[in-house]
Amino acid sequence: MEACARELARSVGYVGAATVEFLYGLESKQYYFLELNPRLQAQPPHTLLPLATVYTSIRYCCQE
Repeated sequence: MEACARELARSVGYVGAATVEFLYGLESKQYYFLELNPRLQAQPPHTLLPLATVYTSIRYCCQE
């Protein structure tokens, strides 16, 4: 999925932090693209990203 997300961003010329969402079919064992959000997405508390991940994403966007 990561490779697909990277290729998707590359194919549309997107550079920066983004959230790419996929759906996974339990029976088919395949994943399907759902959406690309050009921002870090805030999730409910039980799925929050570690602070280091957010910090790294922001630094990447600022090209540090």
